[in-house]
Amino acid sequence: MEDIKYYEVTYLNSIYSITNPFTNQIFYVGKTQDLSHRKKVHCSNKTGNKKLYIEFYEIKKRGGLPIFSILDFCKNSEVYIFESYWISQLRAWGFILHNIKKADSCSYPDTFLQPLCLKH
Repeated sequence: MEDIKYYEVTYLNSIYSITNPFTNQIFYVGKTQDLSHRKKVHCSNKTGNKKLYIEFYEIKKRGGLPIFSILDFCKNSEVYIFESYWISQLRAWGFILHNIKKADSCSYPDTFLQPLCLKH
């Protein structure tokens, strides 16, 4: 009898956006394995992204809270590809994002994945 191999696909990462509740404009795209923790990090200004901090400050000053939304799910090996895809897509749709990373740079730590970003 032939051995049957089962492959379990685990989606451990979320690609998320952050939206200004007053303008309904998405201003950031990120990746995380724990969105709850990531929200706390963003809201405590521990990201080092000055533009993002200013956006959060302005929202808070007006009495609001930024809106976090899941855009996609992906495997660990695809997280940089999916994040870059969503940054590029949202910029193409006209959103002004405060991401430090440029989506078209393909500057991924795993050089094996670099050609894949051009296909997505």
